[in-house]
Amino acid sequence: MGPDLFLIILILSVSATLFFYLKSKHEEAMAKIEHGITDEKGFDLKLLVLNLGIIFFFVGIGLIVAYLISHYQSIPEYVTFPSSILISGGIGLISCFFVNGRRKQ
Repeated sequence: MGPDLFLIILILSVSATLFFYLKSKHEEAMAKIEHGITDEKGFDLKLLVLNLGIIFFFVGIGLIVAYLISHYQSIPEYVTFPSSILISGGIGLISCFFVNGRRKQ
């Protein structure tokens, strides 16, 4: 009962969960097709790319700000980098919310 057994059990359980999730989504889609229900809401790749671009932009700004703060101040890097990344990522998510709201109008 070492780490090898734990790793095998973890991989098997994640695989089984993923399999049954995908199987249920497929069965749901087939049932909708059989009953003639169309799914109006599709996957919007442009919206995903826009959201990821905004978030990565703000995280990059956060990294630059964290570097500048840790380089010119006496605050250690292990404090500035995580806090700056989290704050700028949160700002990026909030801006994604507002951009998505304007796109739907």
